[in-house]
Amino acid sequence: MMANKLFVVPVTIGAETKLNGEARRWMPDLKNRKNVLVNNDYWRDRFVNLDKRFKEWILT
Repeated sequence: MMANKLFVVPVTIGAETKLNGEARRWMPDLKNRKNVLVNNDYWRDRFVNLDKRFKEWILT
C-alpha cells in the first residue's frame, strides 16, 4: 500500500506484483539490470556489525 501511495519501489520480494498501474508508471523496470543497483556484497560483509550498531543506537 505504501508503494502505491508514495510511488516508491517496494522492498518486499513479490510486492511489485501488487502495485497499481499509476504507481508502476513511476517505477524502474526491476528486471532490467541497468535500472537496479544490487549490492549484496556490501551487506553480506557488514550486516552483523551494522545491525548491532543500529540496535544500540535505536535503544539510546
